Amino acid sequence: MALFPLNPGIQPIGMFDILNTDASSILGGEVMTLASTSITNTSTETAASDVFDGYIATGVDTGTTTRTRLVARIASTSYQGTPYYYAFYLADEGTAGYGVLVGTVIGSSTGLVTGSGASTATNVGPSSLAGSGKVTLWNQPGLYAITLDAVDHSATLTSAIVAPTTASGAFDTPLPGAILGINATGLLCRYVSGPIVAQFVELTGSGGRVQTNARIFGGAPTTSQFDRVVIQWAGAGYRTIS
Repeated sequence: MALFPLNPGIQPIGMFDILNTDASSILGGEVMTLASTSITNTSTETAASDVFDGYIATGVDTGTTTRTRLVARIASTSYQGTPYYYAFYLADEGTAGYGVLVGTVIGSSTGLVTGSGASTATNVGPSSLAGSGKVTLWNQPGLYAITLDAVDHSATLTSAIVAPTTASGAFDTPLPGAILGINATGLLCRYVSGPIVAQFVELTGSGGRVQTNARIFGGAPTTSQFDRVVIQWAGAGYRTIS
């Protein structure tokens, strides 16, 4: 649903136009990179007028004058292996919670709506991505939390950061400090190969004051109280294992 900056750098790097085909897939917390696309608006790819102020001309040394423009896109498999694209960022805009234009109605009349997990909290306004066609990118190293739906949470432990391993749904996670990479669709995952972009810290909840942890009363923690992972983002430059 969303990215939550916890102890990030001072400010994000800025806002970048995003491919229309990627915009519908943004939840908040995806790994993004930079690319180029046509300078002309089409029926399938559009951008605001200010996006066309800059240009990229990769063939200028050979006499080609074709002009393209900068665009942010999800770091899928095709955008992880080329040296020119070794700059990775975290997507800020989300579809719920932080990143929604106005926010989320929490509390309600009896203080029971927390806005996380299985809550029925209502979004007020669309994602800030909806009106601008732009996504805010974080390049600063620091601590960030990302909801489980925006990281790799597949059934396989090979890549999933969080995976249920028992019939009761107990979660398996990496150990603190374990390195994280990017899966085929641009989500953070356990490191398999390719760029290293983050480290796992812990699995946690929203920290809302109206939530009471089961362990306070001597009970065992339940998986329903955990809805996000905390990571140490490495910053825009990638790392590899030597």
